[in-house]
Amino acid sequence: MPSTRTMTARRVRRLSAVVVACALVAGCGGGGTRKQELSQADQARAVRINFTGADFPAGWSKAAAVGTAGEGGSDEVDRTIEDCLAQEQDASAATAGASSEGFVLGALHVSSNVTFAPSVAAARSDLAGLKTARALFCFKQAIQSTTRELEPVPTSVDQTTTTLFLGDVRVDALPLTTRYGDDAVAMRAIAVLRTIRGEDIPVASDLVVFVKGRALVSASFVASPTPFPSDLEQALMTKIASRA
Repeated sequence: MPSTRTMTARRVRRLSAVVVACALVAGCGGGGTRKQELSQADQARAVRINFTGADFPAGWSKAAAVGTAGEGGSDEVDRTIEDCLAQEQDASAATAGASSEGFVLGALHVSSNVTFAPSVAAARSDLAGLKTARALFCFKQAIQSTTRELEPVPTSVDQTTTTLFLGDVRVDALPLTTRYGDDAVAMRAIAVLRTIRGEDIPVASDLVVFVKGRALVSASFVASPTPFPSDLEQALMTKIASRA
C-alpha cells in the first residue's frame, strides 16, 4: 500500500494546479486571454524573473508534467477564476507573460508566474484587485470547483479506492512580514480533503503576489499537512523579488 506521504503528495499536486491557475489569472488582472502587442524584451525579463531549479535547496526536483483536470490540469480552474474576477474588474492587457516549471519536494510544491502590464498604473491596478474580498472568494470558489473533479484513486495493490470529499475550505489574507517589490499581497487557503474512511487531509495553499514597476509577479506555495515552511517561503520570495 502506498505510504500516507505518497498519497498526500498526490493530493498536493492536484490542488497545486488551483493555486498555479490563480497565479496565472492574478498576473493578468483577471483576464488571462487579453494581450496587446507582445514585447520580446518584456518576455525575456519575465522568463528570467521566474523560479528556476537553482533557487531551491538540495533535494528539490522539477514536478512531472500533468495535463488532465483530474491530475492537475488548470485550464478549467483558470477559466473559473477569470470569470469570477471579471465580474468586478476589467482585465489589463499584458505585454508578456511566462510561468515557471513546478518544483517539488515530497508534499511541497512551488511555482511562479510573471506578466508585464502596459504601464505601472495598470500593474498596480491589477494588484489592487487582488486585495479585495472578491479575490478571496474567487480563490475559494476555484478550490471548491476543482475538488468536485477529484476521482477515486488506487490506494493498495488490490486497487481498492479511496474517494475524496471536500470537508472544508477557508481562505484568508496572509500578513507579509517582508516587503517584496513596490507593493504586495498574499492569501492562504486551507482545504480539508476527507476520505470515505473519515480521514482528514489538510492542504495549505499560499499565493504571494507583488508588483515591481510594470511587472506583476506571483508565486504559489502548496504543502500538506501543515502550511509551507515560512522561512523557506520567505527565502524563495526574496530570490525572485531580487530579479524583478
